[in-house]
Amino acid sequence: MAPRAMSLGVLAFVTTLVVAGASSAAAQSATLSMSADRTRVQVGEIVRLQVRMDVEGAEASEPSLPDLSAFEIVSRQVSRPMSFRFGFGGQTPIVQSSSVYIFLLRAQRAGTFELAPARATVLGRTFASNALTLVIEGGARPAPTPGADPGSTPAPTGGNVPSNVPPTGPLEGAIYDDQAFLRTVVDRTDPYVGQQVTVTTYLYTRAGLRGSPVITHEPSTDGFWVHDLLPPQRTLEPTSQLVGSTPFRVYVLRRVAAFPLREGELTIGAMSTQLPVGGAFDLFAGPQPDLERTGVPVTVRVRAIPSEGRPAGEMHTGQLSLVASLDRTQVPTGDAVTLTVRATGSGMVQSTALALPEIPGLRALAPQSHDALSAPGDVVAGVRTFEWLVVPEREGSYSLPPFRVPCFDPATGTFSVAESTPLTLVAAGAAVGGDDAQAPSGSAAAERTTVDPDARFGPVRTRSQLSRQRDRWFTAPWYPFALGAFPGLWLAMIALRRFQGRARGAADPKRSAGRLARARLAVAEQAAASGDARAFYSALTFALRAVVEGRLGESIGSLTHAQLRRRLVERGMEEPVAQALVEELEGFELVRFSASGASGPEMQAALGRARERLSMLDRFVARPSEDA
Repeated sequence: MAPRAMSLGVLAFVTTLVVAGASSAAAQSATLSMSADRTRVQVGEIVRLQVRMDVEGAEASEPSLPDLSAFEIVSRQVSRPMSFRFGFGGQTPIVQSSSVYIFLLRAQRAGTFELAPARATVLGRTFASNALTLVIEGGARPAPTPGADPGSTPAPTGGNVPSNVPPTGPLEGAIYDDQAFLRTVVDRTDPYVGQQVTVTTYLYTRAGLRGSPVITHEPSTDGFWVHDLLPPQRTLEPTSQLVGSTPFRVYVLRRVAAFPLREGELTIGAMSTQLPVGGAFDLFAGPQPDLERTGVPVTVRVRAIPSEGRPAGEMHTGQLSLVASLDRTQVPTGDAVTLTVRATGSGMVQSTALALPEIPGLRALAPQSHDALSAPGDVVAGVRTFEWLVVPEREGSYSLPPFRVPCFDPATGTFSVAESTPLTLVAAGAAVGGDDAQAPSGSAAAERTTVDPDARFGPVRTRSQLSRQRDRWFTAPWYPFALGAFPGLWLAMIALRRFQGRARGAADPKRSAGRLARARLAVAEQAAASGDARAFYSALTFALRAVVEGRLGESIGSLTHAQLRRRLVERGMEEPVAQALVEELEGFELVRFSASGASGPEMQAALGRARERLSMLDRFVARPSEDA
């Protein structure tokens, strides 16, 4: 029995050594490969380069990449799936890990480029991939076909179609990936200045999502004014589409209306997102790593508004109508009336600027404007309301001329002028504190105090009549009413002071802007408490802009950030202070949709910076405008 037991022990020891040796060998097993979706491209075209490393027994490390100086790296995506399998006898688990690096490269110059093998070190051993040759030919980048349907695939451009693109060719606005990719679609690629461009970002994925995608980088929209077309709170509902013969789930991540502010080529940047793929039924397949995907930028060529037949004045692109009204058409001289003008139409209505001309005898205070925007059918429209307090300083009839705004209809390419109806205001009576109310002086006073010699007087009475006994004054019928008049007069004086305070506040745009800014800060604090980043940064932006407009005495809604900085410097603000204020506004717009901006500490920090900017603006006194 002893020799048999010894033999079994030796056999078990040898088996353990074999298993350990097999595991050690597996730990040093690695495969490194490098491939491209095509090896011949034109200058300006994008090629997809993939470097994949599979390792058994250890986690894949970061490989060293070849020289890519001949290309512009548009995006970089990394995924690291990991799994386990059992080794000899089904007892020893062996880790199998992979690293997949996907680069979108734009060819910069013509030539033949030899990409050296990618290399990686695993447990002291160095592994190398295959080499790759890419040929870049000179030529222009082919223009994309505008207006493609999100589920359509254009015809191939020729050549061999690689295995990782759909058989019918690449999608417009995307680089195909067999797992997931982003696609950006614009409804027009050659808009006019101020014309709406609807931009939609789609997510195509083969696997399901176990959570909402996290937007790690929002598309840049420099040169555009952007309005969101999707509600802030919504659920992602996928649709099914075929790309070639491959089924995908398609989600709408973003849809915005972008209005170009200048002519020329403008680029809508690429979005980056992190995708939590997998579902409840994927638990047996092991943990699924998040996928990182980046889209491609989209360029639109903005056309200038035609100069032939163009009316003079600041142009509005889209439909517009103007309606002017007075709350009263007849007032006492010196009393204030409210002049209201409503601009209703499509496009950037909030950038409409109106000015009331100077009318002798009328004094007008700085106007207040209010905007109400909506997007029925994904077409941005709205109403901008202007209100002036107008005071006639002397009696008479005043004619208020019509307001006019030139318009350009991009659909028909024609010009028109939106015009309101003229108004008439009648002021009656002498002005309070006017010339007629002044005390006479000099010779005029002497003439008024001279006794008329022809004046007739009644008979002179030398004795007074006997007066009858009268009732006591507190028994008179008017006594209760006189007694109640004192509290009434006291309440009337308090109401009059409040009314005068409100009138002074309405007449002073700085005080009105300060109250509006404090109200918006309160809204921002509530949004920060509820975690609503979009409402939080919108409220901070509105507060800063309101105080700037109150200090400048003019609207800044139509100014770009660069124009606003120049305008602040022109009105007396120091260059570093103006630059810091504009950068703060740009930062609020950029982080409004980002995941980092939604964190509690970041929103509290932004609230503190906004209070500092408002305190700085309270000390700023603008010099008179040269346009005034």
